[in-house]
Amino acid sequence: MGEGGARPPVTAATRPMRTNGKTQMDKILRPGSTLLIGSVAGATFAAIHTPVPWLIGPLLAVAICNILGANLDIPHWMRSTGQWLLGIALGLHFVPSMVAQISGLLPYMVLAAFATIGFGFAGGWAMSRFGGIDRTTAHFAAAIGGAPEMAAAAEHAGANIDQVVSAHMLRVLLTVTVVPAAVQYGARLTPHAPTISLEALPSPSLIVLALTSLAGAALLRRFHFPNAYALVPLLLTSILLGTGVVSPGPLPRWISVGAQILVAVSLGIRFTPESLVASRRLLLPVGLYSFASIAYAGVGAAVLWMIAGLRFPTGVLSLAPGGMADMGIAAEALGLLVPAVIGFHVVRVIFVVLLTGPLLIWARGLHGRGLADKG
Repeated sequence: MGEGGARPPVTAATRPMRTNGKTQMDKILRPGSTLLIGSVAGATFAAIHTPVPWLIGPLLAVAICNILGANLDIPHWMRSTGQWLLGIALGLHFVPSMVAQISGLLPYMVLAAFATIGFGFAGGWAMSRFGGIDRTTAHFAAAIGGAPEMAAAAEHAGANIDQVVSAHMLRVLLTVTVVPAAVQYGARLTPHAPTISLEALPSPSLIVLALTSLAGAALLRRFHFPNAYALVPLLLTSILLGTGVVSPGPLPRWISVGAQILVAVSLGIRFTPESLVASRRLLLPVGLYSFASIAYAGVGAAVLWMIAGLRFPTGVLSLAPGGMADMGIAAEALGLLVPAVIGFHVVRVIFVVLLTGPLLIWARGLHGRGLADKG
């Protein structure tokens, strides 16, 4: 018996309801708090006219809160919902005139993908050689592709998954916060005022398209299709619009903003005190590599401008070492050629996912050239 007297008996009525170790209240309050903090941060950044406010604001706010121990979180289905809606929003830019405009860029997209793979291979060698990271982990950490796909491949190859994921998180965070601002202020671009649908709800044809893409994403996800909830809606929407099969009209602005908040906070919650401790050895090498990757994007954009006539700001976002959705949102916010940016990123992701693993096998065979795993 304690100082407060006898404790009341624990009954079915007084016992907290738990599912997988979490109270029902916690399952509501934690995602609600995360979304509230992200929404307030996005609105604040939008009020002061920062680049890509509904992405950068929630991402930074949630990341900082979590590093300080707030333990913010959202369920996985919210992240998938954000990716699904963003895939549709970006796919709606692929009208026939835009598709015709970028059709000649496909060879450059393939060349850029191979150049990026080579740059990532060199970056992995440098991080291993000078950063004290084992060669296998450094290889997947430096690959400029999707973090989930690289983590899965890294696990199969015996790499340190925590370090691979931390490296991708740090690179994406730096890219999202630096590149859009550098493009906007460096090229003196005025943020693009989006076309706001006067309708509060999407058109019936857009709803049918969205539900169809969701079903396709869920199906292909079961077959381990990479980044299914982002790529499948994007590809389906862009193909149907680009070929003129459907013309569903614009996505209401509030849906696009909500999707950006969901994607942003899903990135921010990955930053925790534990991840910071796990990645402390990576801060310097990954930071240097990230800025080198951004510089590479600038050089590549200059080359694309000279040989393909692609505007320099568009080229920078197309080659930037960030995610497809992040750079697509930035392109939309700055009034740039969204289909070109998306096209470069989609082609790059495909080749990176297909070739990163085999490239490591090839590198492991180079024992006599100092490129094999340490030890």
